[in-house]
Amino acid sequence: MSKNNETKNEDLSEYLSITDVVRITGMRESKIRYHIKRGELKATKVGWQWIIKKEDLQEFLANKTEQGGDKK
Repeated sequence: MSKNNETKNEDLSEYLSITDVVRITGMRESKIRYHIKRGELKATKVGWQWIIKKEDLQEFLANKTEQGGDKK
């Protein structure tokens, strides 16, 4: 594998799909999409799929905890 491909794979490992976020948080997919739409959870749309940086999810969860959580 070339160095360039390795770098791309490392970069992709920093991202999660909405399905991953559902699995990690236990929140409903519709609730995650709601937070993305409101700009509360940073995400990038790639084609038809949203991807979320792991650090952005951590920040979102920390903010939700500070605010008293969120109903699933």
